[in-house]
Amino acid sequence: MIIKKYSFYLLITFNLIFGYYGPGLSITESDDTDALFFNPAGLAIDHGIQFDFFGDANNNFNNFYSSFKIKNFGMSYKNIDGESGFRIGIAQKIHKNLYYGYIWDNKNLIDAGLLYRPFNFTSLAWKSTLDDNFSDFITHDFGIGFRPLGCKFLTLGMDQSFDKNWESKNTSLFIKTIPISGLELSASISSNEYEDNGVPVF
Repeated sequence: MIIKKYSFYLLITFNLIFGYYGPGLSITESDDTDALFFNPAGLAIDHGIQFDFFGDANNNFNNFYSSFKIKNFGMSYKNIDGESGFRIGIAQKIHKNLYYGYIWDNKNLIDAGLLYRPFNFTSLAWKSTLDDNFSDFITHDFGIGFRPLGCKFLTLGMDQSFDKNWESKNTSLFIKTIPISGLELSASISSNEYEDNGVPVF
């Protein structure tokens, strides 16, 4: 009851402090339609049939994103400023709490990823992007998420991105809370967002 009583105040606080930085998505937490863009291994986690559609009425009414996901499969399509693109992915559970998946897009790129959740309070993830002839890696991403309270109420974590030469590209920290059933709030801070502002990067 105490958590529910103060969840509204936590929601307002997060909006005021972190609203500028955008959604707190991570390769460790992506198991809905966002798995199509963050970690294809998340497609293997069954949340039923999911469908998203987003439009951009501010800039161009013809701009939109759409995505669809069922267990082990997902696809997305977008049209931005007259340029279309699509992604198709499949995934599979390969061991207890261990998932693998890959996604191909029309730019001839492949995302391959792993998601491992050995305990209810820990999530580990890896994703690499490479060209579709498997000859050259482009980026590598690793992430960790943990739930300090042992439940979904609060999740903290970090993603680290490297280029193909294993030089650090970006570090992002994220926080996610589910104060009441059906309500999820998340935020992230990325080191890249500070590089042009004279503030030390992570």
